[in-house]
Amino acid sequence: MLSYLLALKNKILPAGGKEEMLDAQRIISIVWSLVVTQKPGTISNPLLPKLLVQLASFDRPEEPLSKDELLMLHQINVYVQDLVSKDMVPVQFKEIFPQAVAKLATNVYEAWD
Repeated sequence: MLSYLLALKNKILPAGGKEEMLDAQRIISIVWSLVVTQKPGTISNPLLPKLLVQLASFDRPEEPLSKDELLMLHQINVYVQDLVSKDMVPVQFKEIFPQAVAKLATNVYEAWD
């Protein structure tokens, strides 16, 4: 896991200082995989806030979100809302996803659950 995190850090924050955005095809699954490794109500991975910022600017108009991606987004959203309520991340993270996306993700999750 450590080697994965170091490779990820080098990808988004290379030594030259130019921040790089992750591929829109993978950002949701990468953020989700890091979120599920966190203990509830904690943020122990220093890359996670930076990746959440990248996720907030996610855009893939050529392909709609899949059911799996919507389920992951719902879980990410629940995790982020918990962090916001505990003042562990800035309140700006509360609206990390557009309301329509958050609602759709919740609807898909509730139908699946």
